[in-house]
Amino acid sequence: MSKTNGERESLFSKQTIETVMHRCLEAVMDRYPRLTADGFMNLKDATFADRREDLKGQADGFWAAHAWLSQFDRMKSLSVEGGSKSYGLKEYPERKYQVYISNGAFIAAALNLGFPIQEKGLNAFIGIKRTPKFRSALLHG
Repeated sequence: MSKTNGERESLFSKQTIETVMHRCLEAVMDRYPRLTADGFMNLKDATFADRREDLKGQADGFWAAHAWLSQFDRMKSLSVEGGSKSYGLKEYPERKYQVYISNGAFIAAALNLGFPIQEKGLNAFIGIKRTPKFRSALLHG
């Protein structure tokens, strides 16, 4: 007997999804040791360790950013002129999902999904193709 989509979704508990998201976030943090809740920080910054630890607890924001970003196409390569800045983009999934998303959690989600990025201070330019679907999401949420 075949299960419906609703029945399939119920196979994954909230706890399972949270565990997967925490592991994905930790994997990105392992690959990018300067990534913190604020974005990319200097390792010598006095608040670095605290802000790095804060990012570990932001799986909900990471998940919301991941869900929002996953609907868009990635650029193959990135120039600053073609990218969209992480800090400005994060407000769209925040409004859609009614959850706070730190700059670092948004960048981590983009990295986890394979979007090309280019660091710019704390922020990152994210290589999202400017398709009609992307432009519509920016206009209509």
